Amino acid sequence: MGRYDMEEIIELVAQECGVTKDDILKGRDREARKAAVYLTKKHTEVTNREIGKWFGGVSYSAVSKVMERTEQEMEANRNMRRRINRMNKKLSQVKG
Repeated sequence: MGRYDMEEIIELVAQECGVTKDDILKGRDREARKAAVYLTKKHTEVTNREIGKWFGGVSYSAVSKVMERTEQEMEANRNMRRRINRMNKKLSQVKG
């Protein structure tokens, strides 16, 4: 699977969720932010610490917690799972 940078992923999530990159980075849209963190972790080699810095200075452990919670929510929330899976598929097709 190809690798992306965080900027590309945040742009895709913003477009798919109908929000701005600023909304994601500042946490104004929680679901889009979770999707961006999740997809960044899945499609980049960036560390949790670096992801945390990009997303407003959150700790690396908070990034781990977001990943864990997002995976749990995806199991319980079909709409969220579909949306993230659709973005994941787009990312896989483009650089896959």
